[in-house]
Amino acid sequence: MNKTNTTTLIDVLARTDAIFRPMRKADWVPPAPSNLWEARRRFSSAGVLWRVGGGGANRLAGERELVGLQEMSLLVLCGKAKRSGVRLSETAEIGVRALCGLPLDAHAALCRVVLLTEEREGLCSELWIAELDEYADTDDCRNALWETMLLVLPALVRGWVASNSDVQGAVYYYPTPAGLAAAQLPAPALPTNSPKWSEPIGRFYHDQTIAARQRLRTSKPSSPSEIGECPLSASLDLRRPRRRKGATT
Repeated sequence: MNKTNTTTLIDVLARTDAIFRPMRKADWVPPAPSNLWEARRRFSSAGVLWRVGGGGANRLAGERELVGLQEMSLLVLCGKAKRSGVRLSETAEIGVRALCGLPLDAHAALCRVVLLTEEREGLCSELWIAELDEYADTDDCRNALWETMLLVLPALVRGWVASNSDVQGAVYYYPTPAGLAAAQLPAPALPTNSPKWSEPIGRFYHDQTIAARQRLRTSKPSSPSEIGECPLSASLDLRRPRRRKGATT
């Protein structure tokens, strides 16, 4: 792959993760709930929205790049015109996450969520995964919650785990039926030759996913009458569940 190919794949991952990142306080302001609900709903069949910019030779070059990435089994082209949406293949997603310095193991994250939801009405507070007792306006707390989100994102993208939050942005995760089925299977083997982390690429991913989420918060919704997800109650009990005797995490 050349540099342009790598940039495209990182951008696709960033846009994907922007869709599945849990909703924080800013995401409950319309039109974000509608846009996020719609983007998540269409992802499995339509991927992320993608438009080849420019005209003439630039547009043709962009289209050839997408087709080439599909022929290398790195990209899936979606939509009637085969260029209105894209998503990474599973192999490409794992490789790009490694290149960006992100957690890779969707199955491990899923099993962690499953374990922590067993005794608490099917919901797992992000605090429990982060091993925090409460929310705090500190860098340590913010960093721990960010790392927790990155840990769970591969499972969110695969549809194994879903998330919801209250209007203040306190996040809960829960396994989906597909996730519960996947948790019963052996963990898939992760590649042993994944690309090495590159700090500039990691920064590029971070900037792109922030920008993509901001677009989702402000873009005009295609279905203005759709309100999207309903927030959870802000009175949910955030105390950690007691660990069962003999349980492991």
